[in-house]
Amino acid sequence: MTKLYAYALATILMGLSACIGGDQTSKDNSQFVVDSKGGIGEIVVVMDPKKWDEPLGKALRNVFARYIPALPQPESWFKLMKIPPSKFKSFMKRHHNIVILASLDNTSLEGRYLKGYFTQKSIDLIKKDPKKFMMRRKDVFAKGQRVMYLFGNNDTQLIENMTKNKDQLLNYFHDMEQKRLTKDLYNIAEQYKLSNYVKDIMKVKVRIPAGFKLAKKDKNFVWLRKPGDAALRKADINLLMASRPYTSTKVFDEQNIIAWRDSLGKKYTNDPTLTESYVVTETRFEPALITKRIIKDKKFAVEYRGFWKLKNGTRGGAFISYAFVDEAQKKVFYLEGFIYAPGMKKKDAIFQTEAILRTFERIK
Repeated sequence: MTKLYAYALATILMGLSACIGGDQTSKDNSQFVVDSKGGIGEIVVVMDPKKWDEPLGKALRNVFARYIPALPQPESWFKLMKIPPSKFKSFMKRHHNIVILASLDNTSLEGRYLKGYFTQKSIDLIKKDPKKFMMRRKDVFAKGQRVMYLFGNNDTQLIENMTKNKDQLLNYFHDMEQKRLTKDLYNIAEQYKLSNYVKDIMKVKVRIPAGFKLAKKDKNFVWLRKPGDAALRKADINLLMASRPYTSTKVFDEQNIIAWRDSLGKKYTNDPTLTESYVVTETRFEPALITKRIIKDKKFAVEYRGFWKLKNGTRGGAFISYAFVDEAQKKVFYLEGFIYAPGMKKKDAIFQTEAILRTFERIK
């Protein structure tokens, strides 16, 4: 198992290295007295507006505004709010997330404004090395802010680099949004008693925010539920946590995860008064699960996204889950959040669910 972890970690870090370095904090950020602001899932894009409907703008949208996988209706990862560099001032500079997009061969008025964000030394380096296409900065115009500069000698070069690294670029902002969302969730209230109860029962740490109640428990299983409110457009959010002895890496295979979650659904998330009223995986789509390897606390885990339904077909929705091994306990854990939100957009609810699940920690 150690070799699997090492391989996964090395693979992910190699991919991240293509994105030219880590965050750097603005040297003069001590001057700021205001915090960054903005809604969940928003990015201010500073670019030549004439490029928006051209290949460069389309490539940008394919990175940040593509659809979130495994949601019933199309919803984009980010809402992009474009602004010309000549108009980029005052309150727009305070946004949480900013992307500044520039091609050095753009000689228009807006193109010259964009070049003003780069020193001559930086421009010379970009011209010499076409692989350098991105720079990240913290707290450039406000506290708690992330600014990404995307650049190239021309549109074709920039589009190529953005396309090759689209997942890393998206994850940079999405991971930051998850941190902000986590802070907001637990600033309201954290249920320490319920969190500790989960830790005692499941032997894994998960922070439980306000609103959740224990729905069902068993040995190596917990179901928590936060009821929705249709009038307030609030989704019903359910958290499932299960564990069992670890035997091999095959447990992470799609068919085995589906079999495990379906067995949990039939045993626990059911209504015995109705025929076939229990949760199963919707497998009509190919692939049935959208899978991504992640690193949490320097250890390997797998994220899954998919659709659930009641066996009788009367309800359904989206879910996100994580599977990981605790080597010390010789157990594999499965943590899932599934939502029920008929007639509502699902993005905010699935992002909140993801933020909760991402608080998981192996017990040291």
